[in-house]
Amino acid sequence: MTNQNLTRRAFLASAGIAATWAGLLPDIAWADPSASQLQAQLDQARADLNSMGDQLATLQNALSTTTEALEATRSQVTETQEKIDATSAELEQKRGVLSGRMRSAYKGGSETALDVILGSTSVEDLVSRVYYLDKVNESDANAIDEVRSLTEQLQ
Repeated sequence: MTNQNLTRRAFLASAGIAATWAGLLPDIAWADPSASQLQAQLDQARADLNSMGDQLATLQNALSTTTEALEATRSQVTETQEKIDATSAELEQKRGVLSGRMRSAYKGGSETALDVILGSTSVEDLVSRVYYLDKVNESDANAIDEVRSLTEQLQ
């Protein structure tokens, strides 16, 4: 029973204190804003809105410019990758040809100038062999240069 009395006393004491405080607090009066105050708030809101509109336009222009630059860069990357792929394929083809020539020369033995001279049966045959040997050497040199050039382009 003592707990209930204590609880009732606490409640009544709290209610009394609250009632006393309610009587002591001043009433808060809300004044209606005047027409000039409302007009000033409206003008400020319009100015803020115009400023935000200008910022939005600036940001949209920047976004558009950046998007265009990004698309141009993507296009360049695609073109460059296509060139790299084509050059790589050409390089592999040229390396294959050069490798085949070198393999044949190694297996069959390359003709030296002395072999050409001593193996000739006539002057015409000698001229023909020298011409052929010169063309083969020129072709090999061109193939080596092409492989070197393509390798440099890829790097």
